[in-house]
Parts: sequence; C-alpha cells; structure tokens
Amino acid sequence: MLTIYNLTAGINQGGVTMVSMKIGEDIITMGWVLDGYLNGATSLSLGATSTASLHIFNSSFGFVNVDYDYNMVEMIDFVNQNGVAFVASRGNFKYPVLSPNWLQTVSSPNIPATLKPKIIMNVGANGTNGEYHLDGVNGSQFTSPEVVDFVAPGDILNVKTTQAMPTNPIAPNSPNPSNYQTFSGTSASAPHVSGVAGLMMSYRNSNSPSWDNLVHEDCEYLMKRSATDLTITPTYTESIGPDVVTGYGRINAGAALVSLEPQFYIRHIDAAHYSTGTTQTSSLVAANVVRTWPGISNYFPYSGTYSVNIYKVTTIYSYSFPGETFLDKWPLYKASVGTPSVTFPFPIVEDEPHDVEVVNATISSATLVSYAYKLIQNTIPGSPVVNKYFPVDPANSSTFQVKSAFTLYTSGTPVNVKEKEAEVNYFNIYPNPNTGKFTVGFVSKTGSKGNLIVLDLMGKTIYEDHNINVSVGSNYHTLSLNNLPKGIYFLTLEIDNNKTMVKKLIID
Repeated sequence: MLTIYNLTAGINQGGVTMVSMKIGEDIITMGWVLDGYLNGATSLSLGATSTASLHIFNSSFGFVNVDYDYNMVEMIDFVNQNGVAFVASRGNFKYPVLSPNWLQTVSSPNIPATLKPKIIMNVGANGTNGEYHLDGVNGSQFTSPEVVDFVAPGDILNVKTTQAMPTNPIAPNSPNPSNYQTFSGTSASAPHVSGVAGLMMSYRNSNSPSWDNLVHEDCEYLMKRSATDLTITPTYTESIGPDVVTGYGRINAGAALVSLEPQFYIRHIDAAHYSTGTTQTSSLVAANVVRTWPGISNYFPYSGTYSVNIYKVTTIYSYSFPGETFLDKWPLYKASVGTPSVTFPFPIVEDEPHDVEVVNATISSATLVSYAYKLIQNTIPGSPVVNKYFPVDPANSSTFQVKSAFTLYTSGTPVNVKEKEAEVNYFNIYPNPNTGKFTVGFVSKTGSKGNLIVLDLMGKTIYEDHNINVSVGSNYHTLSLNNLPKGIYFLTLEIDNNKTMVKKLIID
C-alpha cells in the first residue's frame, strides 16, 4: 500500500491527513507505483494546501530480489527535490528459509527500501518486547534484518487495522468493523515512522512554503539521532551504536520532538541562504579514466564507454549565528547537484546527480565536497557525445553549478522564554501526563554528572538519583516509577555546576 501523508496545519497546530494512492492490492506494478509517486509529489488535488506536493510517502510494499530500477531511482530523486519524506518497509523474510514458499533470503534486496539509503527511510521491525523482531521469538513469524535505518513496532496482533476489511453483506456500501483484521510485518512498522515524520513536520513547519521547513533529510537524521539503541544479540550481532540489524535503534517519537523545541535551530545552508561568504574550487583528481554508461538513465542517456576526467569540487561557507552552540550537521541532498565520492570501479549507482559530503562544520563555517565528470572521448568512432559534463560543469564556479547544501543544527536560548543569559539548557518530560514511565529530555553544555529528584506536593523526596550520566548536547534519561500513586509531583534536575531546573510531573 502507498499512503501519502499531508500536513493540514502549520507550526504549533499540528495534524496530518492520510491519502491512499490505491496503487494495487494483490498485484502492484512499477508503473502504478511511479504514477503514485509523481501524482503525490506534484498534485494539489490530492489534498496539499500550501505547497505543490504532499509531504510524506509511506511505501508498505516492495519488489523483492530487484537490485535496481533506473526509473524508480529518478522518481525518488524527483520526490526528494519536492521536499517529500520517503518511508519504505524493509520486507519480511524468514530466517532461516524454512519453506519453498519463501523465496526471499534475509539479505534479499527489496526496493524501494534498499534502493537509495540516503533519501529513503528503510524501516525494520521490533517485536512485542521492544527489541529486534526475531522469527518466532517476540512476535509473529517474520524477520527483516540487514541495512535498515531504524526499527519500529511491527507486531500488532492485538490491534485491529483496516487491512483486508470486507464489505458488510447486509449493507454492501458500509464497512463491517467486526471483520477488521490484524497483521504484522514491516508494513506495520513503516507507518509508525511516517507518523513520527508527520508529527515532526506538523510541529515545526510553517503553514506556507519555507526554505527551512523540515524535509526528508532532517526527519531521517533526527530520528536516527534520537532513536533508542538496541544491543541484544539473539541470532545477529547487534552492537552498541548503529548496526545492520536494527540500524540506529527503535524510533522514539518523544525524543524526536524534543529535538525540535524552539531553542533548537535548523537551517538549510547553501550559497543563496545564510552564507556570508562562499568559495568553490575544483581540482582534477583522476584523468582518462575508462567509464561505461548503459544509457538507460535520464540523468545520462548516452550509452557507451568513455574516457573521463574526474573533478573534486570543494565548497566553503562562512556564516554567523551569535550566541548559538553548534550541535550537528548533515547533508541536504534535496538542494545539491554533484556526484558521490569517487570509487573504483564505478558502480552504476554512482551516476546519481544529487549528492554532497559535509567534511566538517562549526558554528561559523563548513566545508562540503562533491564530484563531477567531464567526458572527453567516446570510444565509438564518430560519436558526437564528447566534451560533456556530468552532472554539470565544475569549472563554472561563478554560477556555482555544482550545488552543495547542508543542514546546520544549533541550540540557543528558548524563544519567548525569560531566562538568564547562562541558562541555555533545555529540560522537558514526555509523555506528561504518564503512568509512571517517562523520559526526561535535556541539553547540557558541560557533560558532567547530574542529580535527578522527584518530590511530592508536600516537598517530600519520592525518588532521587545523584549520579545520572550526562553528555554534552542532547540527553534522554528514562524513568520507571510505576509504584507511585496518581497525582502531581515535581521533578528537579541539577546539571552543569548545580544549575537547577524544575518541571511539574503528572502521573495518572
């Protein structure tokens, strides 16, 4: 199923609507899929109200054992250029393969999820225990490891869905709720990720088109940054940090939203936005390299074997954001024109024309790198395809044809909050109200140990931890106080040389 999510309200209002593209049921063709992507990325008639496209694609399907498809790659690039976030199910594979009915193997390609890792959120599944969904251990019979971005709840056997909902035989035109079915799989996981992306966009984006509205790259990176790492090792090795089984971990909606609070700034920086100074230089890094193009892609439709010169293009930006602290950076492929890092031999996917690498970035400057080719000779005698550039001429720096863009993520004093100059730390509790299990999110400048204390309304200490681990930047500390009676409490956090912050905590 292809579902497209559209934001229906802007900043501080929230809300999304869902649009089903109805591309197929038992049979899905590539043509239907590409039509759905094209229509959703361009058509106001599908429900978009403020831009020329919808905002999030959810692809709960896949073409198994298909390594690559040029048309789909180009359409996904087109979708990305329109600012649409792209979410796809990794697929459900038996491990080990127990039946001839399961032709897939664990490592099978499954496009679109496995097609373009830089602008597709490749979603695996966690089971009923919150850990990686292993075959028959913590949910129903499926598994889907290897090269995912993160996992999300995939076993929803006790939750009724709209899947395979038959018509009520008594009233043919009305649904029969008693026949709603349950299902599990990464088709259940991907919508969770799409939902979090919808929360993020509806919480942060403005009602009208804006250069700094969240796009795919921002949603994916911040969800990775805020995910809950999973490190169990049932059958596969799930290491601390990113791994091929669970990616960056289980998505955390609350933590993702904390990263978008008003004191955090997200800016899309390129030569036309925020830069107070831009320099771009190109240098020849390889000459007369033999390169063969199949001529299938619209990016470069000229088939043949060429001698090419390869140029490295370096772009340096300067900018100024006084009083802010650098937190992170990531590439913005949506606004970039260039090819990926040079590798030998060149795989076909290196023909993609929207790539950039952020070599380094600080609060005041950044260095970005991309590549371009000059085709100097075609081995086919008499071919007119010579002295062409892919994707653009890197020497024409006066117009910055090689476009390099990235997202700068900083922190500052919360908007409309009266604080002392030094009080730039952020402190929040989510969910709140809760049942006794919640997460404390905060930002620290020093990374020293901290104290966390819970008091009741009479000032009596209910819980205390005087040795919580604190790192520089964003922190997330989970508490389980399920034994506390319902009521109002106060949570006190002391960090950064005894700086004290207090939040009301409601347990219901």
